[in-house]
Amino acid sequence: MRLPHYLIRRPGGYAFRFVVPLRLRPVFGRTVIKHALHTHDPAIAQAWALTLARRYQVAFQEAARGHAMKVSDAQLRRITGKTASEIDEIGRVLPDDGTEAKPAQPSSRDASPDEEMADALGLTDGRTQKDWSVTDAYGRRLEGKDTDDPDADLRRQFAASQHLEGLPPPAGAVVAAPAPAAALPDVTDMLPKGTPQGVKPKSLKAAADDWMKTIAIKFDKPNQGKNLRAHRRTIDLFTASAGPRTLVHTIDWATVSEYVQGRLLKIDTSTAINEQAWLRDFFEWAVKAKHYPKELANPADGHVSQTKAEKNEASQRNGYQAFTLPQLRQLFDPANFVRMKGTRNRWMAVLALYTGARAKELALLELLDVGPDAVEGVPVLDFNLLGEFKTLKTRSSARKTPIHPDLIALGLLERVDALRADEQTQLFPGLNMDARNGPSAAPQRVFTRYLEALKVKPRTGMLGLHSFRDTTIGALKAAKVGQSWREEYVGHDKTERKSVKDTPHGTAYDVETLAALAEVCHPHLNWADKGVIDITALRPLLLEGLDNDEA
Repeated sequence: MRLPHYLIRRPGGYAFRFVVPLRLRPVFGRTVIKHALHTHDPAIAQAWALTLARRYQVAFQEAARGHAMKVSDAQLRRITGKTASEIDEIGRVLPDDGTEAKPAQPSSRDASPDEEMADALGLTDGRTQKDWSVTDAYGRRLEGKDTDDPDADLRRQFAASQHLEGLPPPAGAVVAAPAPAAALPDVTDMLPKGTPQGVKPKSLKAAADDWMKTIAIKFDKPNQGKNLRAHRRTIDLFTASAGPRTLVHTIDWATVSEYVQGRLLKIDTSTAINEQAWLRDFFEWAVKAKHYPKELANPADGHVSQTKAEKNEASQRNGYQAFTLPQLRQLFDPANFVRMKGTRNRWMAVLALYTGARAKELALLELLDVGPDAVEGVPVLDFNLLGEFKTLKTRSSARKTPIHPDLIALGLLERVDALRADEQTQLFPGLNMDARNGPSAAPQRVFTRYLEALKVKPRTGMLGLHSFRDTTIGALKAAKVGQSWREEYVGHDKTERKSVKDTPHGTAYDVETLAALAEVCHPHLNWADKGVIDITALRPLLLEGLDNDEA
């Protein structure tokens, strides 16, 4: 018999063990809940553990939605089965007339904190000696006496229930009304529940395969294979954790929580947040496919989160770092720069410095994306989705970035003319669009080797082509360029509107002209004036050839 993940075997018998979700630990005051089940019989242990697990899951789901333990009668009724007038404090219950009940007789031992909490939540099924009985739908009843062996009593009760279910219906029998709740055996809470109405049962493994076929349409570009593989890895790991044969509609918040908490021991928070988002997408798909009840909350919600401050701290500690001014001067020193092989790779670094664009965005530029804007005539780099391989990180990534005068002086437009004369279509021809890490993978490898050759290292985190993005944004921030203008220039999500205070020339609200964008940003990116770029010395190194085939 395959044991549930919350049932563990010990020398003294089986025990119930349930991990409290990380965000709910302050609410429940512990990380793990444990209960001895006082049995060596796996069937009995599994039945009791199933009952406890279901009730804890309900309590956790309620607490996860922000329901305080003693906020309202309705909430308390859902969590504990009692109203506020019935609950006084842990271990003490008030009768309906409001008078305090007599204290319970002291037991031979003090209750454990877990037992106290289970009692307060109404999760315990304290069995006292009594006569047991089971009744089927036709009113047939089997009954017996409790003994000193509760395990044996429960086995008899369970066997009696199964025996009644196996009997043929009486001739001409009419289904009797359900027996009163008091007459129903405790074992009914332990029997598997039927499939919710409107749900099509499906195993997690089969559903995961169907979901992957669906999202493969979303990641249909050759250079999006990395994202597709990340989704596949996440759903496969979750499937292994929850069980490939587990029916999707039976998966609850606690099941996903156990997976996420386990992953947090191996991966950083930001990666866990990504995996949580993909699992959330999976369950949203499952609802639409009728494999998960639509009335239930998404079980992948709320397991791990990261504040903006925590995200910034993690980025500073582990992410890409901006280049310092001395490092920039070292990188673009003509005596060093000549050591970077290929004009394509050299242009990638120069463009990243002046535009703050992502390496993949630059790698996907076509020749049609470089040149005068059709409306204003301002030379731009047009980052768009027009083209066979084009992808963008976010909606705000679509933008037109004015070309800095230094780039024109270095020969960018001359390179475009030469590529057109060579009947090329890409600004960086020869890149592998099917590469595992995208078409910018090759230039990034070359640049990383260049940094290693010059022994340029970060104090913390990483340095690479993406570091130029932080460098550009940092330079604009240092110059007190308004946030909305910075976001427009580098393609960040928009957080605020432009203001007349953002430019000395009083650009009107909401007038997003390319000329105004260049006027606000370009003066603070004059790397030649800062001693970083020697236009006269670097220009020949950038116009040596077209590098159509360089790896």
